[in-house]
Amino acid sequence: MYLSDLVKGLSRRWYLVVLGLLATAALCVGAVRLVPVDYVAQSSVLLLPSSSTVGTGGNPYLALGGLQGAADVLARAMTDDTISTQIAPPGSTAKYTVERDTTTNGPMLIIMATDVTNAGAVATLDAALTRAPKVLSQLQSSVGAPSNTLIELGTITQDTVALPEIKSQLRAVILAGVVGLALTVFGTNVLDALLIRRRGNRRSTPTSAPPAEAAEQAGPITSALPEPQGEPTTTTAPPAATTPTPWHAITGAPPGPPAEAARARAALRAKPSEQPPPSGSTTDDARIAASAPRGD
Repeated sequence: MYLSDLVKGLSRRWYLVVLGLLATAALCVGAVRLVPVDYVAQSSVLLLPSSSTVGTGGNPYLALGGLQGAADVLARAMTDDTISTQIAPPGSTAKYTVERDTTTNGPMLIIMATDVTNAGAVATLDAALTRAPKVLSQLQSSVGAPSNTLIELGTITQDTVALPEIKSQLRAVILAGVVGLALTVFGTNVLDALLIRRRGNRRSTPTSAPPAEAAEQAGPITSALPEPQGEPTTTTAPPAATTPTPWHAITGAPPGPPAEAARARAALRAKPSEQPPPSGSTTDDARIAASAPRGD
């Protein structure tokens, strides 16, 4: 599919594009409502050497070397399930992380608390800062470290107001917008292609004729049958036998033997004709002579 065809399809079905854009806007609004803004509060803490290491009147910041390992141990202990359930109970929206600050060379930890509200984030951070020195003391006591060699924990920075973070919400809105626009563009072109194909099929399909017109167009059934090959055969009937008209039917006399017929014929010949027959006509004597049977 070319870009020009894509643009033409969108322009033809502009109403579908409008509906798709409205649906995309609704998806974005739904993403804003479903994915809340996160509030983040963080603090930086530093592990300080023991008083025996620094000495009387010494500067603890000059003896920070070698405490990175202790910082990693404390970060791991703070994320233990037993500790995390006390700071952020299961089912709550509060979360926190404890990690070593890798941007510095010192034994510094970053504690970050997250919640859907400002107060919740600040409360979670306070709970983590309160729990961290106790966990560090328990770790040292578990190995039997003398009291004058215990590492201490100092707070460097601490947020009193949580800052809103819209990264998660922004990702949800962008995802909803991309999905909505993609469905709008491709869905509109698919519907446009289906409508064009349906219109073409409708034009190419002929309309059916009524039954009477269809019968007239089809013609008689016998016209479709093939004609027999070869010369046609004709059948002639034999001539009917003709029976001559009997003489008594002409003279009006009753039928009788041949002698009586001869006498009747002689009487007709002896009777004179009153008027001469017209020219070209045939006399009764001739007809009688022709039709009467001959006999002695």
